[in-house]
Amino acid sequence: MRVFSGLCATILALAPVPFARADITVDAGPDQIILFPGPATLEAIVTGLSPLDYWVADGDDQYENMIMKYHSVNGLSQSGPLRDWDQAISYPWPSDIVRINETIFGIDTLRRCLWVLNDDVTGDVTQIGPISGWQRLSCLAYDSNNDILYAGDFNADRLLRVNRQTGQFTPVMTLPFGDIRGLAFNPATGLLYASDMTNHNLYSINPADQQVTMLWHLPSPPDSGYDELDFYRGKLYGAWQADYFSTPLVTQLRHIDLATGVENDIGPPIVESASHSLMINSMPEEMQWTMASGPGSVTFSSPNTEQTEATFSSPGIYALELTVFAESGNVSDVVIVHVTEFVDCNENGRNDAQDIADGVSRDCDADGVPDECGAAWTDVELFVATMLSASPGPALICLYDQNDDGVLDGDDVQGFLARL
Repeated sequence: MRVFSGLCATILALAPVPFARADITVDAGPDQIILFPGPATLEAIVTGLSPLDYWVADGDDQYENMIMKYHSVNGLSQSGPLRDWDQAISYPWPSDIVRINETIFGIDTLRRCLWVLNDDVTGDVTQIGPISGWQRLSCLAYDSNNDILYAGDFNADRLLRVNRQTGQFTPVMTLPFGDIRGLAFNPATGLLYASDMTNHNLYSINPADQQVTMLWHLPSPPDSGYDELDFYRGKLYGAWQADYFSTPLVTQLRHIDLATGVENDIGPPIVESASHSLMINSMPEEMQWTMASGPGSVTFSSPNTEQTEATFSSPGIYALELTVFAESGNVSDVVIVHVTEFVDCNENGRNDAQDIADGVSRDCDADGVPDECGAAWTDVELFVATMLSASPGPALICLYDQNDDGVLDGDDVQGFLARL
């Protein structure tokens, strides 16, 4: 942060400095002086955020039958093709994967079975139990509250319960909608959430009382839509397929706001990949700009990004805080913005406050007015002169250097503080 000259600058310099909790650091940027009403351009720097890391399946063309692993730092890699230990059996339609503790379970639509991923590099898997009689197993969701693994069948329109030891699928309920493709469990609500490829709707499902509620319509072009869903940190995400018959296939990760139904792209699209599976491993922490203090209100153009613009309702000194919401605890930093009205007492075409901040004008009596304007003495000037006790009288603090440090007494607030 830049330190301003004068007594007011001493107050501003007391604003919090960047600090880190865990491996995240936040620097809200340099302090600023701007003209009312702004905007102030805020350019924070945040380091140590978690990467965007998620898996989808299966690949297309040269990546057929593979798990596609996207990492925002390391890029795109593949696991597979998915086969059993002796390479005799392939799993051509890995329609979903889910992590339970340290084990990754998968389901294959064409093989009609549950499997466990043994090696996330080679794609070695082990099938659990026999081939199922359910013809179109399509999705998995793990109820971590009750230790239950669910699956869906988009041909029979059934919600199924899965035995992880035997690979058996037991019907729970018939769904009032067809073509279920996405399924995810939200521990916060205790509900399952599902998407269908026919009507492109999002539903909540309560297996206990078999109540199904249509929440939002998620419009998609023909042959497009959500093939899988997953919750991460209480938020819902989906793997959206642009066009099942396009070449190459393209999958886009999206956030679906449960409160509004609004969809937003997350990260870049993955080319040559279907959206049959979705497992999110990590997501960058969210952040937000807020006003910590100030005489009026502040409007941020992009309150959830590092770079934003702030517009103010009235002049004054504002403390603006950027907070990153980390699992280990929030991390924040504050930038001070001095919003001034245009005053040009020395008639040089510049704002007086900027003249003082840039050193174009001196303000040794710390009254916020360039000394050449000859402003009347104020209580602030008297306070500075009295506390410094360095000159014969207030009118001479701009002429004497009592402690011989090369700084006139009126400018020597830091020198005074050093003598306390």
